Amino acid sequence: MKNFWKHPVVKIIGGILIVILLLYVLKPFIKNWNETVKLFKTFKILSLIIGIVLLSLVVCAYPLIWRSILSKFGTKIGVRQAYKSWVYSNVGKYIPGKVWQFAGRIMLTKEAYGEVIVITMLLETVISGVASIIVFLWGTLVGGIFTAAWVKYLSVSLPILIVLLHPFFLKQILKILSKIRKVELHENFTMKYTDILLYLIIYIFLWGMTGLAFWLMFAGSSIKIALIDLASSYALSWVIGYASLFAPGGLGVREGAIAFLLNLKYPPVVSSTFAVLTRISFIVTDFLLFGVFYLYFKITEMGKNKNEDIRNNT
Repeated sequence: MKNFWKHPVVKIIGGILIVILLLYVLKPFIKNWNETVKLFKTFKILSLIIGIVLLSLVVCAYPLIWRSILSKFGTKIGVRQAYKSWVYSNVGKYIPGKVWQFAGRIMLTKEAYGEVIVITMLLETVISGVASIIVFLWGTLVGGIFTAAWVKYLSVSLPILIVLLHPFFLKQILKILSKIRKVELHENFTMKYTDILLYLIIYIFLWGMTGLAFWLMFAGSSIKIALIDLASSYALSWVIGYASLFAPGGLGVREGAIAFLLNLKYPPVVSSTFAVLTRISFIVTDFLLFGVFYLYFKITEMGKNKNEDIRNNT
């Protein structure tokens, strides 16, 4: 699978698709440049900062969830190690194929076998993905982006998705994903259904908070998008972008999906602005957290070494 994504032809085709999707997203900006400039000028710095802070807090919850999932497999790591592994490896998603997001966490988590790390990452992705789909479908029920009656029938899939998260079905999904990643499935999969449902509820809440973070970024600007539309469109686009292994961090794919969905209800310039905002805000958040935790770990390390030197000299 890794060699497939490294093939020159695949890279070229993937690059072309990314360019096409980005042009689709950026076209409204170019076509209505004067309107775009006026729109951007209405953004409030304070609102953007508050939104980024909330988004950072949301992202900071993910390492703790992963740490908890690891504990269900009999692997316990400290909070410090969980953040170091998760935050550092998270920047690996910007590399095509997302290989380094997996490999990075394996290399940085020496307390567990690589096999367990990969499986827990797959598990958190599956649960988070189901939560995002639930958020999207919930949006159709409360008059979100899609208003067509036939779309609301998709809500019947909500209980089906929840049932499919039962350990029996989830284990089958993990086996398939493990084959794709060419990693043997950890046989000691003993997580309870109640644990999975609790993680699902937490992820649904975090998807909602992500939508709120974006809504806060727009506060005070001339852009008005309903909170449910922000949360549901981004949630679905995340799944689509993550599944697009040819695009680093879902680049182009995620933005294209957001623009397409919001274009059904909002002007193209507004849809594209949100699409671009999600990309920029997550890049800022990911690398901001990387820098903050890197400095924190270095400072605490220096303090620890200094205390040890003092003890040795006394």
